[in-house]
Amino acid sequence: MSFQEKVSYKTEQVPIDIIYKGVRYIGRAIPLPSSCKEEVCFDLEIILNGKAIGIIHSTIDGWKAEKDTDQGLIDAIGNEIFLWYE
Repeated sequence: MSFQEKVSYKTEQVPIDIIYKGVRYIGRAIPLPSSCKEEVCFDLEIILNGKAIGIIHSTIDGWKAEKDTDQGLIDAIGNEIFLWYE
């Protein structure tokens, strides 16, 4: 993979399509390029159903949000991101 391919892969938006507590959430996770290492990004801005919900971070203890957001929803989003990078 060339350097340019790696850079574009790292910054590619991650599609989100999940159902959480009976509500369907469709949107995207936008990687923050400064958080990307070895083709995986650890900080992403989340847009769901047309609304920005903030930035989530992948940590040793799981996914965490900057804003006070339902941790179950953050975990569901994080799982979707993890599956996309797999």
